[in-house]
Amino acid sequence: MRTHKNFLFIRVGNPRNREIKHPVHHPAPLVLKYAQTILQNNFTCQTHLLDYWVDPLSFEELSERMDEWSIDTVIVSISSPCAEAGVKLCAQLREHKNVFIVLVGSDVSEKYQYYQSLNSIFDVMIRGEYELELTELFKRLSNTADRDSVLEYYNVERCKELLLIDNLDDLPTINWTRDELKKYPYIYPLRYNRRTFSGYISTSRGCPHACTFCSPTVRKSFGRRLRLRSPQRVVDDIEQLIQQGLNVVSFEDDDFTLNKEHVTQICQEIQRRKLRFKWACHARVDEVEPEILRTMKQAGCALLLFGIESGSQRIVNVLHKASMKNGWRERATRAVQEVRRAGIASCAMFIVGSPTETIDDVEQSIDLAHQMNPDMIKVHFFTLYPGSVDYRKYHERSGEVLAPHHYQKPIVNLSDMDITSLKKLQRKFYRKFLFRPAFCLSHLYNYLPYYISNFPSSMKLVFSGLLFLVWGQHGKRVTIKPAPNPLKLSTKVE
Repeated sequence: MRTHKNFLFIRVGNPRNREIKHPVHHPAPLVLKYAQTILQNNFTCQTHLLDYWVDPLSFEELSERMDEWSIDTVIVSISSPCAEAGVKLCAQLREHKNVFIVLVGSDVSEKYQYYQSLNSIFDVMIRGEYELELTELFKRLSNTADRDSVLEYYNVERCKELLLIDNLDDLPTINWTRDELKKYPYIYPLRYNRRTFSGYISTSRGCPHACTFCSPTVRKSFGRRLRLRSPQRVVDDIEQLIQQGLNVVSFEDDDFTLNKEHVTQICQEIQRRKLRFKWACHARVDEVEPEILRTMKQAGCALLLFGIESGSQRIVNVLHKASMKNGWRERATRAVQEVRRAGIASCAMFIVGSPTETIDDVEQSIDLAHQMNPDMIKVHFFTLYPGSVDYRKYHERSGEVLAPHHYQKPIVNLSDMDITSLKKLQRKFYRKFLFRPAFCLSHLYNYLPYYISNFPSSMKLVFSGLLFLVWGQHGKRVTIKPAPNPLKLSTKVE
């Protein structure tokens, strides 16, 4: 009987990641770490984790490590930008290694019927939030001689359901090592005159908003129903990270400010324990108010990231970004002003190339960015990701394509502009905002202590950003051909 004693967790990377000239932030793989910790807590086993986003390996290098660790079970997490690479890796593992393969991740969850046709390259597929279910899977496999029935249950019956964890306090405190955490620096500059050491924590899962472009690939979690971790457990995790020397925390929630009572309780618990650290989170401009902002500031909040998406009310309505059919520009501007008055920095995130978007719509976004005047901006391309409403809506028009990273060149263009114009508009957006003398002086005043304290890593970020703004996405052009089978998806380099 096959045993499961030496586990390897892999987050598959995007082999075209080197072509993305835009600075990219790689948060820590929280879900994989939860799963790893749960297995360590429930079984007598050895576990290892390889993250190809930050430590890419050749298959030969992977094979050597697997032999060294005597790996018998591999859990492979595949997101949409990495679908082709993930399928290829599993096929190589099946051909060259006698290991038990479990598929998880956003692409597997959203295209499970697609992966069912590839059942020769894996043993089990689990959709959704798989951390607790892995323990059940290996208990079932250990307690039965009829392993085939267990595999059929998961791959035929169980995978019809997207698993969600109702009680997030069932998740343990993650067993981090300092060396692991050092791989995931927080890329955004902060108003902080100390060398930063960053950690990542989830306080909730689920997002009830109806943005049509959003999917689990770009979100932090599955499901529309909001589920909350208890404030005490959240701050326990923060305290554990601080004990390891961390002084910056990124709250990895889809919408940290959705439940104001929960936010208030977390902030109060941080202050009650007299914890001193800086933190950042994702928020919405239609949820923040002066009172909650003051509470967040007192608890150490340094940065809020807002998904503005567009300065055109028409495009905001097309994306179903907000419930308000009018007044988005005014609300976004007021929110950033309120954040500034609270003493918190802001980052406004925009999309270019949304369905039916025109050059005039993008110009409205550029104008809104100037009007809001946040501390920084991010501009990425509209991308069809499996699991989104737009993916289902435009699938027939676009064909079956691999979803690229949204800072990469656009593959499917649903706007009323050509791709060359889109790429130029992205750089124009950045240049017009960042190269203003007033912005440069303000940014140096607020962030020079951070850049000095975090030299030389901070300078690498600055120089990569400048190179992108000056030269853009240079290099070989990559096109991805549609194909019905991901094993046959090919990348042609011209």
